[in-house]
Amino acid sequence: MLTIREAQMDVLAEARFDHLKQWLLPHLRASFAVEVADKDDDTLRGFIGAGVERARTYGATRAATLCKFVHLWVLFGDGLEALPWAERVLRDPSLQDPNTRLEVLALVAREHLAEEEDRA
Repeated sequence: MLTIREAQMDVLAEARFDHLKQWLLPHLRASFAVEVADKDDDTLRGFIGAGVERARTYGATRAATLCKFVHLWVLFGDGLEALPWAERVLRDPSLQDPNTRLEVLALVAREHLAEEEDRA
């Protein structure tokens, strides 16, 4: 029987996160060209790494959730969590699952952006 120790699982998880960070660079360049145009690759890599790590501090583990959080950082900046509507979601005790909490954050962010567009 094969036994995988926790330390080995951690190494595999880190490799998965590293791969995701590498994938995000061209993805952000293609999907958010205007928003990231002022960042060179090294700066953008640092931004991506910080965004993924911040999402992980909220307990996110799914690649799709981590990507959405980085997308939100691109759109709202790294002060996202201090925005009143974001703070409400992140502190909502009914959202127990970390991935679900960040998915709800992405949905609320979309609603917020739509409201801003309607006002413009």
